[in-house]
Amino acid sequence: FNLSGENKLEEAATLYSRALKKDLSNPEIMRAAGLFATHIGKLDAAVRLLRYALAIDPLCHQCRRDYAIALMYSGDYEKAQWEFERFMTAADELPQRMVEILLLREKPDEALEFIASADRTTEYAEIALRAGRALALHSLGQADEAEVVVQELNLSAFDDQRYLKLLLTEIAAWRGNKDLAFENLFEMAETRYQLLHRQTFSPIWQNLHDDPRWVEYLKYTGMTSERLDAIKFDPDLP
Repeated sequence: FNLSGENKLEEAATLYSRALKKDLSNPEIMRAAGLFATHIGKLDAAVRLLRYALAIDPLCHQCRRDYAIALMYSGDYEKAQWEFERFMTAADELPQRMVEILLLREKPDEALEFIASADRTTEYAEIALRAGRALALHSLGQADEAEVVVQELNLSAFDDQRYLKLLLTEIAAWRGNKDLAFENLFEMAETRYQLLHRQTFSPIWQNLHDDPRWVEYLKYTGMTSERLDAIKFDPDLP
């Protein structure tokens, strides 16, 4: 996955294809290949690879989380939610995408209920849940309340300011604040922030897709449809 993080996508596709031809029994290889497929927008392949990784090792909690994310990116929100719920019963980790899935399913009330009951054992969990609250309040039409949360986040002394900016950028995109969203996207892309780069196909950015700056952003990050369409990555599985 380091090669894809370095934007050597074509080389990564070749190496993953070779690895899969040699060994289809290793769930970690399968999971890494599924993550790569998610990263480059080969979402059908991502779902197949990660589903197969789970078939090999049903106790692979990371496989289930990544499978749920691939389902979310491919638009199968109902199944993504179901897989995330199974993941939460088996792993001591907050699936931070759960709020987004509920909102994509147009269930902001359930999103707020989830936020209220979710584990806050880490600072990352707390900051992500606060950001999720802003998303849910906006979806409920409570713009003033959402803005209060955003201002609180802007003043936060959270150590990982780059992650905080990513959360604020997601909020801006969700709320239709395109100028701020694109300003932040380009700024973070300039620093080669891999967590952002790996989320190119997240539906959280859907409100930005009809803006010409989205195409500029894809060019800037080396993720144009022309380039990705030219990458052949559709591994054969049993």
